[in-house]
Amino acid sequence: MTEKRKALRNREESKSRDIVKDTQKHFDKQLIRVFNSLLESPKTMWEASVNSGVVRANVCRHVATLRKQKRVAVIRKRPCKISGHLAGELTANPELFPRENQLNLFYNE
Repeated sequence: MTEKRKALRNREESKSRDIVKDTQKHFDKQLIRVFNSLLESPKTMWEASVNSGVVRANVCRHVATLRKQKRVAVIRKRPCKISGHLAGELTANPELFPRENQLNLFYNE
């Protein structure tokens, strides 16, 4: 491989890395906007999408991430104000999280 080709390949690889970093920053900002929207008041995913300005498909992904981290919980099911369909009402406010009724087997944990 010639030196020109190597330099071109290295330049293309660094551009693609920069694009991935920019994309990750963009999704991190979206995650924060979705979290703040759900912290403000309980909403369905579609309502959070409209409120935060984040595309609904991305809201679904961000909510899944936040639920794995136990930072968002479903409070109840109710009709969505936008679609009218039954949907889970989500919140990021820990005071509104439903209580766990699962008994603890080991009290030390």
